[in-house]
Amino acid sequence: MLYDVSVSRISTATRDIRVEAASAEEAQAKALERACDEDFGGCITDYNFEVNGAVRVDGEEEDDGDKEEDEEPSPDLASEEKRCPDLGDGTCALCPTPFPGVSDETIDAGWIPSYFIGEDEQSGPVCPRCAEQFIVYDPKDGEATLVVDGEYVSVWDGGVEVRTKCVCGTHTREIHIEASQDVNVEVLDREYVLLNGKEYKACNEEEWATYTAEQQSRMFFWK
Repeated sequence: MLYDVSVSRISTATRDIRVEAASAEEAQAKALERACDEDFGGCITDYNFEVNGAVRVDGEEEDDGDKEEDEEPSPDLASEEKRCPDLGDGTCALCPTPFPGVSDETIDAGWIPSYFIGEDEQSGPVCPRCAEQFIVYDPKDGEATLVVDGEYVSVWDGGVEVRTKCVCGTHTREIHIEASQDVNVEVLDREYVLLNGKEYKACNEEEWATYTAEQQSRMFFWK
């Protein structure tokens, strides 16, 4: 029997992998084994895989897993004419993540085609990771709005918190702190940014190189 198994590279992209199996459970296990060899468009870092379900395929020729599939080649995102013309330069509008092809595929993968800053609409797309961090939805009309106003918090001497408004840069991961406060403290325990209801680690930009790209994408840095 044949099963189509939907496999996700967590937080990035999803595609179906066809395998031969005696049950849906066996099909999912085989699909996970083959997932590392598949091309998941839009992925820039390594993630664990997860399976979303298996659907039995009737009336299809069985796939022995060794034959090359007759598929159209993946689009060359470096080629200008093959990029989706209404979705920017082939990357997320807020970070360097490449989007996975044409408009419909981009939206199906969880990307946002456009967003608002105040009343001004901005061209997208916005990748799922940036959407999680920077986008909120208007409860009335569902419009996606970019949020960059946050709060920088430093914790001193075992619990003394100093809170300051800040503006968070989406591309640079830099925070601009509006004003510092004169507080009689000595030992910095930790520092973080509150943005869109979520907490992100913060530190001096001189420490940027000590973190991996994955860690940097979940942090903010100040000068």
